[in-house]
Parts: sequence; C-alpha cells; structure tokens
Amino acid sequence: ATDQHGGGTAGEATVPRAAPVDKATPLADTKPSAPPQDAGPAPVAARREPSRVAEAAPNVESADWAAIVDRLELTGIASMLATHCSLVGIEGARVDLRLDEGHVHLRNAGAEARLAEALGRHLGRPVKLSIHSGRPLDETPAARRERIAADRQQAAVEAITSDPTVRRLQETFSARILKETIAPPDDD
Repeated sequence: ATDQHGGGTAGEATVPRAAPVDKATPLADTKPSAPPQDAGPAPVAARREPSRVAEAAPNVESADWAAIVDRLELTGIASMLATHCSLVGIEGARVDLRLDEGHVHLRNAGAEARLAEALGRHLGRPVKLSIHSGRPLDETPAARRERIAADRQQAAVEAITSDPTVRRLQETFSARILKETIAPPDDD
C-alpha cells in the first residue's frame, strides 16, 4: 500500500506478537480476543500538534517522542527503528509513526513487534502500530541526538579557540589548533 503521508510504504503491528511482514502490505492483527480500535489513518497535517497527541492519549506523560523512546528500554534494531521515527499521533489503541525515509532498511516484523510491545507496556494497553516511511514531521530522536552532539562539539571548539592561554600559545609559538582533535567533555 502506498503511504498517503510520505510516499513510502505502510505497515502495522499488534501486541503481543506480529505476523510476518511484507513491507508493502500491513501486518495482520494478531490479537483475536480484543481487536484494537482502528480509527483509520491519522489526519494529514503539515505539523503534528503536541496537544492533539497528549489529549488523544492521556496515559502518555509527554508528547515528546524522544522522551517516550528513552523510557521504552529498547535495544538493537527495535531501538534504532524507534529513534529514526517521529510520532504522528496516538488515537485510542493506534500509534502512528513516520520513519525517516533514509532508514527504511530498519523495518522488519521482529523490530516492529518489539516496538509495539514496548509501547503497549508504556501506555498500559495493547497498541496497533502503524509505521509509514517518509519525511519525519518532527525531529527524530536520532536527529536530535546528532544535533546535540554537533552543538556540543562546536561549543568545545569555540571554548578552545577563544581560551586566552591557547591564544597566547598561538601568538608566541605560531601554534595551530587541530579542531578534529577537540572533543567535548563527557557528561558524567
């Protein structure tokens, strides 16, 4: 199926387990005793409104997807899948995510099932996970982590290059700063 949100493919997974997935077709609903409520596709919007997500899912402490992903305690491919997604919305049992189109190789039934299970534990109810590939609506946790690392690196370089002692060494000994050797301090 073609994703109307981002031009890629769509797939869904249901807790507690997922059926094998063909990336072009949705995963089967595998919880026969209580099928999740499906309100249909999430509304198309240029940007996700955080209040809409929080109101639609009152059990979510924050609409901050990065904070949610950190609490899921995922590892491996499932963690990478989650960090390269942005949250489109949560409505009832349905969780809609947008996977950065550069990371569609992370999609597989096992990773999606583990992500759905973790989200279900976090929300306190089974969820139906829908992942669409395309351009993320918001900054993904992975992009956020890269931006923060780049900002920290830039701050470290600026701290060294503006240090009075370093400047005196440069003037006195014609010293050069090798910026690629500068690393920000650890966050310990």
